[in-house]
Amino acid sequence: MNIKRKLRDIDYLPKGLREYTENDLADMVEIFNETALTGINSPVTGPVSIEELGFYLNYYKKDGLPVYVLERAEKLLGWLSINRFSWGTKVCGNTGEVSIYVRKAFYGRGVGCRLAQACIPLARASGIETLVSWVMADNVDSQLITQAMGSELWCRLPKIARFGDKRADVLLYGRDIAHIASAKDEKVSLEPREYIKVLQSGV
Repeated sequence: MNIKRKLRDIDYLPKGLREYTENDLADMVEIFNETALTGINSPVTGPVSIEELGFYLNYYKKDGLPVYVLERAEKLLGWLSINRFSWGTKVCGNTGEVSIYVRKAFYGRGVGCRLAQACIPLARASGIETLVSWVMADNVDSQLITQAMGSELWCRLPKIARFGDKRADVLLYGRDIAHIASAKDEKVSLEPREYIKVLQSGV
């Protein structure tokens, strides 16, 4: 069976999710740059420009990989991208790195969970067999979103990141999705309401 399918064959995607266009770049950069203000919760240490982010996103898109935004009432709430695993070149060509960014005003409202929900069918439609995510150890919210995608903690890299005088651990989450043939076969392990409850509980 040919796993690479047209998007109309993907039967389960969150409402309001669509492929990004260059008209979205200003909002995407704004959301991305918000993470630069979160300290050790993110590896982003400074703002990026529209040109810089657009270069990478267009590269992913030309590589046949998904870059999608989640929009409600004409407002962009967050976005996702999947790129080839940064280690291993061709031998890891079917492994994708997931990046999810949510507008700060919508933290804890299930947006990240919905974006995570979309990653698996979009990745399978692009021929990806394994998904991985790099997460800062202090970033509990991103860990929950990654777990909602069904990913498990594969390794902890102690103190490899430095933020000024502070060193921080980096976590690698992953999931094998090669067996998933249809979006109907898979849903995230946490629905948005459950995800919000977890965040509100302080776990």
